Amino acid sequence: MAEDRVQIIIEAVDRVSETLNRIEGKIDKTGKTFESASKKITSTTDTLIAVGNAANIVENIFSSLTNLSLRLENAQERLANAQDRLADSTLNVQRAQRSLNEVMDDTRQKRDILEGKVRNLTGLLKVETLTTRERWEAENQLSEATTVLTDIKRKQRDASEKVSDAQMAEERATRQLTISQNNLARTQNMVIGTYINVGLQTLGLIRTMPQLI
Repeated sequence: MAEDRVQIIIEAVDRVSETLNRIEGKIDKTGKTFESASKKITSTTDTLIAVGNAANIVENIFSSLTNLSLRLENAQERLANAQDRLADSTLNVQRAQRSLNEVMDDTRQKRDILEGKVRNLTGLLKVETLTTRERWEAENQLSEATTVLTDIKRKQRDASEKVSDAQMAEERATRQLTISQNNLARTQNMVIGTYINVGLQTLGLIRTMPQLI
């Protein structure tokens, strides 16, 4: 009886040992599976990070080039507009000067005659021996001459002011053109810096390529 019980205990111990061995084997396999999965997850994470970095670099490169292109386009457009305004201003000066010359040619002789007439009539009215009719006629002629002379002076003054205004506009247009030219030059100087920056970013992108393959 004692030997049978010992045999039973030995068999039970063997079975338990076999069961533990199987469990340990499964645990080892599970551990290896987890380890493999962890490595895959780490590798996938590194790849995703590399992809994200590469995407950011590409976006920065395109953003830099796009901004530079827009700056150049805007600077060139402002320069073209400034050139157009200067051309228009110069043409306006020429037109105003021609108009002034025409007014002066038409009125210079009339003004000289009227000024002489006004001086003569003014002196005549100082004569005390004039009759009432003579004085009345002299006053009427003086009033008419003064009115016409005032109108001629106004026309000459207006034409002269138009020339001055056109010249001031031309000066402003010239200054604006200079500013636009300087802005374009500064923008063009940025091209080198932008290309250097893009080159450095491209090198960074190339370094990330092995992680993406």
